Amino acid sequence: MIGPLAESGIASTAQVDAGVMVAAGAAAAACVIALTLPSLATGGNPAGVRARLSRQVGRTLAQRLGIDLVLVVLAVVGLWQLRLYGSPLTQNARGTLGLDPLLIAAPGIGLLAGGIVATRIVPRLAEIAERLLTRRRGLVAPIGARQLARRPLRYTRSALLLMLAAALGTFAVSDAATWEASQADQASYRAAADVRVITSDYSELASWTVGPSVRSVVGVERAMPVVRGPVDVGRAVQAGQLLAFDPAAADLVHYPTVEDASAIPRLLAGLDSERGESASIAVAGAPRRLVVTLDATIKPDPINSQSQEVPADWDGIAVAVTVEDGDARLHRIEGGRGRLDGAGQRIEVPLTQVVNGTEIAITPPIRLQSIELGFRAPADVIAIGTAKLLGVESSDATSGNSWTGVPFSPTQPGWVWSMVFGANEQPAGSATGGVIVFGTGANDDQPLFGGGSLSYRVRADDEPPAVIPAVVGERFLTLAGVNVGDDVAASVSGQRVTLRIIGSLAQFPSLDPGKPFAIVDATTLERARLGTTGQLLATKEWWVATDEGAATEVEAAIRADPIAATDVLGRESLTRSLAGDPISLGIIGALALGALAALAFASIGFIVSATVTTSERITEFAILRALGLSARDLSAWISLENAFLLVFGLVAGTGLGLALAWLVLPFATLTETGAAAVPAPEIVVPWLQIAPLYIAGLVLFVVTVLVITRQVRRAGISTVLRAGEE
Repeated sequence: MIGPLAESGIASTAQVDAGVMVAAGAAAAACVIALTLPSLATGGNPAGVRARLSRQVGRTLAQRLGIDLVLVVLAVVGLWQLRLYGSPLTQNARGTLGLDPLLIAAPGIGLLAGGIVATRIVPRLAEIAERLLTRRRGLVAPIGARQLARRPLRYTRSALLLMLAAALGTFAVSDAATWEASQADQASYRAAADVRVITSDYSELASWTVGPSVRSVVGVERAMPVVRGPVDVGRAVQAGQLLAFDPAAADLVHYPTVEDASAIPRLLAGLDSERGESASIAVAGAPRRLVVTLDATIKPDPINSQSQEVPADWDGIAVAVTVEDGDARLHRIEGGRGRLDGAGQRIEVPLTQVVNGTEIAITPPIRLQSIELGFRAPADVIAIGTAKLLGVESSDATSGNSWTGVPFSPTQPGWVWSMVFGANEQPAGSATGGVIVFGTGANDDQPLFGGGSLSYRVRADDEPPAVIPAVVGERFLTLAGVNVGDDVAASVSGQRVTLRIIGSLAQFPSLDPGKPFAIVDATTLERARLGTTGQLLATKEWWVATDEGAATEVEAAIRADPIAATDVLGRESLTRSLAGDPISLGIIGALALGALAALAFASIGFIVSATVTTSERITEFAILRALGLSARDLSAWISLENAFLLVFGLVAGTGLGLALAWLVLPFATLTETGAAAVPAPEIVVPWLQIAPLYIAGLVLFVVTVLVITRQVRRAGISTVLRAGEE
C-alpha cells in the first residue's frame, strides 16, 4: 500500500506545516508586540516615542532574511518535480521505489511560502486604499488605511494566521471532494457500464443463452456483448488490448467526461463501415428451433471383404448450424443426429435451453450462416454412398408441426461447400450440387472409414473484409509508429488482419491507457475470422445497463445460478467499496482535524492580536478623542482595520488553498494500490463546504468588534493621558 502511504505523507506534512505556521505566527506576534511598545522601550520619553514611531519596519524578519524567498524556491522545485514525476514515489539509483522527502514536503512548504509571501501585499493594498480614501469625506477610513500601510508588522501576524488556516481548510475540503469524485470516476471507468459481467469458461449455459439470461434478470434494461483478446503489431506492439463490440450500443458505456460521452460514440460510429452485405439468410420470426432435412444412402462397401453391416440404430450423422443472433454474434449450435441410411430425415436443431425451469430462447432476429454435417461409421466398417442436403425450416414454437421454410438452397449462389479438418477447411469437390459422395472414385472423394469421421460445411461465402476499422490508443500510435488514417498489419488472437486507424483516444473505459489498445467492430472482426479460419470468437463479457436503483439486485442475480458469472463489477457497489477505504478516510479526517485546529488557533490569535494592538494604541486613541474624535469613530476605525485583515486573510488563504489543490491533488495517490488513478482526477471545489469558513470569519469579526469596542469605551481620556505623563 505504497500509494496510500504516499498520500498519508502529504497529509501529515500539511498538518505539521500547519502547526509550524501557527507557531511562527505566535512568534511573529511576540516580536511585533515588542516592536510596538514604544513607551516601555523609551522610558516614557516623548522624544523617544516620536523617534520610535518614525522608524517604520516595513518587512518581517523572514522577509528581511529572505527566508520567504528560499521557501518559495524550495516549493517551486518540489512542486515542479511532483508534476514531473506524477507521484511522490520515485526510484533511486538501484531502482528501488521509495518516498521522496522533498516531494512529500513540497505542499507544506508551498503553503507556508505562499502565506509569507502574500503578507507582502498587505501594506501595498493599504497604500492603494489610502490613496483612494483620502479623496472621500471623513477621517476614519483614511486613518485606518494609513495605519495599515505604515505599520504592516502590527497586522501581518493576524493576516498570516488567517491565511494559513483558510488555505489549509480550503485544501482539506478540496482534497476530500476530489478524492470522493475520483473514486466514483474510477469505479465507473472500471465497470464501463452499470454492471460489467464476465462469464465462466465452464458455464452450463450455452453461449447463445447468456445474453437472453442476463436480459431476463429483473432490473436489466439493456445488455451488450463484448469480446476481448490480444493484438500485436510486429515487435512494436505485443500483447496489446483488443476490445470489440457493436458501436451502435456505445451509448450504454459510462464515459469519463461529458465531452467524451458526446465525442467518442461519434468516433466509434465508423467502426462498422466495412461490414458489407452478408450472403447469410435471414430466418423469419423469432424461431425456437430449426430442422434440417436430408437424404442419406451410405452403406458398407460390398467390395471390401472386411466391412460389416451398419447397426439399424447407428446415428452416424451429426448436424450443427452457425447462426448470427440479434446481437450480431455468431454461435455454433449442435442439433440432433441422423442415420447413415435413410431418406427424408428431419433433424432438429433447438434454439432454446431450459434454465432453472425457464425456457430461454436465442435473441432474434437470426441469420443462417452455415450448416455442418458430420459423418461417422462404426468401427471396422468402410462405407460408401451419398448424402444430400434438401432444405431448412424454422418454427416459432418449441413443439408441434408448424414450420416455415427458410429460403436456403445448398446450390444457391453465394454459398460454398468445404471439408472441415478441425480448425481448417478445404474445398469439397465431392459435394457437387449439394450431394456429398463417399467412395465412388469421382472428384477425389473417399470412403467413410470406420473409427474416423468426415465433416462437410456449406456456408455463406462472404468475402472477408480487406481492412478492419479501428480506434486505437495514443500509446498504440506511439509504439507502432503510425498515424490516424494509416493501415497497419496486425495479429488479433493469432489471426492476421489489417487495421485501418480511423481515430485515436487517450483512454477508454475498462482499458489500461498505459498499454496499447485497439477498439474494433465485433461483427466485422468475426466475419473476417470466420471467412479466413472458420473459427468463432468467444463472448465472455457483457456490459449491462440497469434500471435506476436496481444495480445491487442485478449484481446478486447475475452472480447466482444459472448465470453464475465469474466476476461482476457493479459501478455503484465498486464506488461504495472504493469510498470505504479506511486509509484514505483516515487521511481525509486528519486533514480536516488539522484544518479545524488551524482555524481555532487563528481565531484565538486574531482576537488576541486585535486586543493587544488596541491596548498598545490606547494613548493614541486618547489623544484623538481629546482632539474631538468620538469613541464610535475609534471603534469604526479599528473595525475597518480588522475587517480588511479578515477579508484579506480569508480570500488570499482560499486562493492559496485552491492553487495548492490544483498543483498537488492531480498527482496525489488516490487509489488503494498506489498506482495513478484512471481516469486522472479532476479538481473539485466544494464551494458550499468552503462557505462555513466565511461564516466563521463573520462570527470572528463580530466577536472581535465587540471586544475592542468595549476596550476602547472603557479607557478614560484623562486616565490614559495622566498615565503617559508619569
